[in-house]
Amino acid sequence: MVVRPSFSFEYAVRLHGAKGDNEIDRAAKFFLTYSAADKTIWYSMPENRLGQKDKRQQKVKITEKTGEFPKPLATRVMQLFQRMIQQTSYGVGEEGADGTTYEFGIGRAYGETWSPRERKSPLLFVELGESLKLIL
Repeated sequence: MVVRPSFSFEYAVRLHGAKGDNEIDRAAKFFLTYSAADKTIWYSMPENRLGQKDKRQQKVKITEKTGEFPKPLATRVMQLFQRMIQQTSYGVGEEGADGTTYEFGIGRAYGETWSPRERKSPLLFVELGESLKLIL
C-alpha cells in the first residue's frame, strides 16, 4: 500500500518475501516493511515548487523498518488484497485537491482509492494497511 497524502510525507507498507524472492506465493518467510519519506516527495520536485525561490530538486530521505511477519497471516492478508483488487472497478472516481490517495498492488494487479469514507471496502483495506505499519 502506497500512501500519498496531500500535505504530508508519503509512505508505503509492503508485505513481501525475502530479498530476491520474487515468487511471493512460494516464499518460506514473509516480512513487513514500512518506508517513509522525511518530507513530501511531490513538493521536493522542481516542477512542483511553485512560489519558491529555490527551484532545485530537494533531497528526500527514506527510512525503513522491516520485521518478520507470520506466514499464515501474510497469506491471508495477500488473499484479501488480491480479492479486493480483482473486484476493483476503474470508473470515474471521487477526487479532490485535499485528501489522500491510497494505491494497492499485488503481483501485476493494481487498485487505487482517494480518501474513502464508507465503512466498507476499500476503507477497510486502508485501515488494515495502516494497522500493519503499527506492528513495526
